[in-house]
Amino acid sequence: MNKLTESDFRKRLLDDLSQLDNLIKDNAFSKSRARIGAEQEVVLMDKLGSVSPISTQVLKNINHPQFNKELAKFNIELNLTPRNLESTCFVDMKAELQALLSILDQELIEFHADYFLTGIFPNFRLLDLDTDNITPDRRFFELVKRINVLRSNEYELRIQGIDELSMRHDSVFIEAAATSFQIHLEVAPKDFSRFYNIAQLIAGPCLAMATNSLVLFRKKLWHETRIALLRQSIQVSKTPNSLRDANARVTFGNHWIQDGILELFREDVSLHRSLIVPDIDFNKKNEQNPSIPLLKALQNYNSTIYRWNRPVYGILDGEPHLRIENRIFPAGPSLEDQMANTVFWYGLMFGFYHADIEIEKLIDFDAVKNNFLQAARNGLNANFEWFEKTNFTAQKIVLEILLPIAKRGLDHLKIDSATVQHNLSIIERRVETMQNGSNWTLQAIKNLEKNGIPPQDIYPTIVSFAHHYQQKNLPIHQWDIPSKNANMKRNPSEMIIEEYMDKDLFTVSPSDPLQLASDMIDWQKIRFILVENEHGELVGLVSSRTLLKNLNLHLFHQNELPESIEDIMVRTPITIDSNKKLSEALEIMEKYKIGCLPVLQNKKLVGIVTEQTFLHVFSRIID
Repeated sequence: MNKLTESDFRKRLLDDLSQLDNLIKDNAFSKSRARIGAEQEVVLMDKLGSVSPISTQVLKNINHPQFNKELAKFNIELNLTPRNLESTCFVDMKAELQALLSILDQELIEFHADYFLTGIFPNFRLLDLDTDNITPDRRFFELVKRINVLRSNEYELRIQGIDELSMRHDSVFIEAAATSFQIHLEVAPKDFSRFYNIAQLIAGPCLAMATNSLVLFRKKLWHETRIALLRQSIQVSKTPNSLRDANARVTFGNHWIQDGILELFREDVSLHRSLIVPDIDFNKKNEQNPSIPLLKALQNYNSTIYRWNRPVYGILDGEPHLRIENRIFPAGPSLEDQMANTVFWYGLMFGFYHADIEIEKLIDFDAVKNNFLQAARNGLNANFEWFEKTNFTAQKIVLEILLPIAKRGLDHLKIDSATVQHNLSIIERRVETMQNGSNWTLQAIKNLEKNGIPPQDIYPTIVSFAHHYQQKNLPIHQWDIPSKNANMKRNPSEMIIEEYMDKDLFTVSPSDPLQLASDMIDWQKIRFILVENEHGELVGLVSSRTLLKNLNLHLFHQNELPESIEDIMVRTPITIDSNKKLSEALEIMEKYKIGCLPVLQNKKLVGIVTEQTFLHVFSRIID
């Protein structure tokens, strides 16, 4: 089989679109039923609350068709069985998911590991993004390589939230930090536009009540930071804030649709080149139904377009179908929360579908898109525009407007009444108490900080408490807010610099007067000042000892006092990378008899390790 060129793949893609058009015109989907499905992404973690890159070994041992690899070795995806949307479907889906997670749980015992449900792992570290943690799969490496080429290996992540994250990275692999619970709804071609527009309408409020991704690299950012992270990490342009930003591969969309699924596919093909040309047999036939094409080019291309509500063409039991893949929900905080989100969403989809309203005439699409972004930024604290009215709180919309609509939709589907009551009550209590995953995390951080828990212990503690409640399968509104250290005992030889370095840096420029360095050392009660040039690059180091030495020479030996910091700074300070072990920093400082080590990340200054750092660490070990 000869590998296709990008031009050949493009031709096959256009041919697939033509075939799909013919399938729709020929009513080939007339037998489609309302079916649902889901994909569960989980994080693998060790007993100390750090990610564990063991998926390759775990999947080999499990050897189960519903367990699949993900981009990162610390993630696994579980695929649930498609099922008809009927009375007990959600009970059956939950039971299947529990059974699969139980299989995973048992397998992880051998590796002294656990699984964790989250949108972004709270204790995620930059060192976890080492390319060694990419799952060994040709398609993954090709995808990362292709985007890196398009971006010239330049990744600048900027997210302004409660804190601000601004960093450079050298790989799209950073997107592996995001995990979700994706749900699918199969719809008939004639209904696709209506269902898809409903999914867009409800995306903001649904996301607001489900946010669970507050923290990235120990920074408090958006309530659903996944939204910003994925948009920026998979952006192929080197200028993500350019005028073409509206056409990003990760997108909410820009308008209501009118002409069904082909409208979306044609728009994507018009806007985006193929990221990779898959090495597969495009001539393979649908063995169960040879008259129905597999449309492999379209399916592979579509997997590299990341709409939050993604259109999908698929084959099940030899028959074609169309579906909407809802990608907005993060994983977690618990299985109960995920199922409540799921039941609520399907109820809203059919509640609005059977309501006698034209949503496209009642609210501008720009307002719907803004609602989605406000939800991602602010979660349950967001304010929305809703049907030509402004300043609706997320809480008001969910409790007073959407819950009754979801109830009517589920009743229309004849879903078991006990299932409806149980799941919608979870949504109701979560929103009434304003305690979703991101708000719980924010309160936990505040509590732990107030009680003097050091920063390097806060996020492992949050992971420990959250995992405890996940294992008990308690919905998030029943979780207590932690106020004490989880006391996860760490091996000192495994401590990483990134977790313990001092990130509050006081820097000067080479041309600054000596007096500034002296005053800053006095004001901030520190012993070392780092020197940066106009590009933010580390070019020197000044210690209090050096300042005293020069002052002594001036006062007692009549030496001329240097004018600028450049005259006395150490020009080539010894440095260390943030992903190294703290024990390595100690060895270097002992070897060279120095009192500090500037810390670099991708050649940029991000912190400093001093003798005081080790005093804090040793104090914790003794305690």
